[in-house]
Amino acid sequence: MELLLTNVMNRLTYTVDGYSSMNDCLKRSPISIAAAVIYIVTQLSDDKKPLKDVALATGVAEGTIRNSYKDLFPHLSKIIPSWYAQEEALKNLCSP
Repeated sequence: MELLLTNVMNRLTYTVDGYSSMNDCLKRSPISIAAAVIYIVTQLSDDKKPLKDVALATGVAEGTIRNSYKDLFPHLSKIIPSWYAQEEALKNLCSP
């Protein structure tokens, strides 16, 4: 679990830097973006977590995470670097 948390935090730091350049997604609060990224990273990992667990852990409502995920989804290839997940893995994520 500690390794997963470290991976999530590293991924989140990288993502927030890349996300700030996407003007069309800036309507979301940073915590909403962070919660959505945590959800995405867990879905790309071997230790997948349900949306409900991410919502409980972050204090962000499931609907808010879902909506942030929808906003981020078209930009995943820009947000998630290829060293973390290949394009094929991104295509296998559930469409919002």
